This record gives sequence, C-alpha cells and structure tokens, in this order.
Amino acid sequence: MDDEARYKESLQESLLADGWEEVFDHSSWQAWVKENRERLTRLATATAGADSRELEQRFAEVVEKFQPQTRFDLPTTEGIFRPLFEDVLEAAWSVGLQPIRKIELVTSTSIGPSPLARPTTGTHQLFVGPGTSAFCNYWAKALTAIVRSIADAGPLHERVASLEDLIERTRHNPSGLIAAARLSLHYSVFGTVLGFGQYVQPPSYLPYRLELLRAMEIFALAHEYAHFVAEERQLRFSERDGHSSDHALELFCDELGLQISREWANRNDSWLAFSG
Repeated sequence: MDDEARYKESLQESLLADGWEEVFDHSSWQAWVKENRERLTRLATATAGADSRELEQRFAEVVEKFQPQTRFDLPTTEGIFRPLFEDVLEAAWSVGLQPIRKIELVTSTSIGPSPLARPTTGTHQLFVGPGTSAFCNYWAKALTAIVRSIADAGPLHERVASLEDLIERTRHNPSGLIAAARLSLHYSVFGTVLGFGQYVQPPSYLPYRLELLRAMEIFALAHEYAHFVAEERQLRFSERDGHSSDHALELFCDELGLQISREWANRNDSWLAFSG
C-alpha cells in the first residue's frame, strides 16, 4: 500500500463508528452477491424489467472484480456514485465550473447521510458511501408514497397548504407518513438509516421514486463539488444574520449545487432535479 492509500485508510478509520466494521468489508459484499444471485435477479427485474439481466450482470461484475485500495473501500462507491459524479462533472464544466485539481471518489465509512468533501493541495477527495445511498433511497421511497397519496386524493392543482391539509389528503393512504416517522425515529436512535430493513412498495411507484432518488444523489454530489470550487478559488465567508461563516459556506454550496443539478436536469429532462 502506498502513502496515499494509507492516508485515505486512516481517514476512513477515523470516520468509522464502533460496530459497523462489517458493513465496510468488501469481501462480505462479494460473498453476498455470490450467494444471492436469484434475489438479485428478482430485484433487477423489478427495477429494470426487460433489461434486468444486463443490469444484474453489470452489478455482479463490478462487485466480483473489485480490487480495493484500502481495507474499507467498497464496490458500491464505484458502482453507484461514479456514473453520477461523472454527470456532475460534465454539468459543472458546462456552467464554467471546471475543477483546478483532480477529484477522487473514496468510500466513506461514516454511517451518516452526508458525503464529505476533503479539499487538498493535491488530489481532492470526496468521501461518499452506504450512509448516503441508504438515506437517499429510503427517503425517496417515503416521499414517493406521500406524493402518490396526495395525487390519488386530488385535485392535483390544489396546493397542500398546511399540516392539517396534508394529513387529510393522506388519510386514505398514510403509508408514506408512517414510513417518514419510522425513518426519523430510526435516525434519532442510531444516527443513520442503515439497517432500517426492507421497505417494499408497489411497482407503480418505481418511476417517480427512481427520478427522485437520482435527483437527491446528484444534488448531494453537486453540493460537495461546490466545496472544492470554493476552496480552489479561496472564497471566504463572513458571519451574517446571526449565522456563522461555516453556515454561510454551506448555503453557498447549496446554491451552487442546485445550479449544477439544474444543468444536469436540463440535459436529462428531470423536473425534480431542476426544482431541487
């Protein structure tokens, strides 16, 4: 292992919470794929339909051939986030926000939902992993259920104006609100939504959920990319309206991340990514 890999591994180890070591063992992922090909086929069929075989084979190949640089690297970092990050890079270039230095994706061992940008004088490092993907996936499901319930209650042109209005329009199908409450409770107890368990939804929910999931993941990566932009251009933020300079930086990265997301949305016809 070279010095750069040792440095990354030390950062990963510092982010790792006690008791979660097994989640970040790539060999356990490889063993799971080997033992659960039939389940993978069912999942792929539910997600991709006629293209399921190709999807399953591509995922299995990424996992089985994965060669980690550190003992915490996971194949899902490359399999899930690499294509999305390449899209973010392309969108950022389109709006004139080219990176000065190279950016490397690194598996985050944090179980929390947020990716982590670590600017350096060499190669920037963007830490992202299962904590982020689980958070986006579960909340996309909960929000999809809420939206579908509101749509079924109709009329669609009427705005949900209050909490009471929301409760009334989801009364016939409160599954989304129940899921949101359970997710919030799980997160408050464990600091993560990893380990929440299986959350099955009707197949008709899939198209909206996948668009929402992609929009959430794109924005999360675009926000972290904005941190590199701010660092490279040595942008400095002062306290404002009672908020700290760190808070001002986060708001800036939200705004810049949204512009990158919108550029990606224009290319991919995604209203959810455009609206933020």
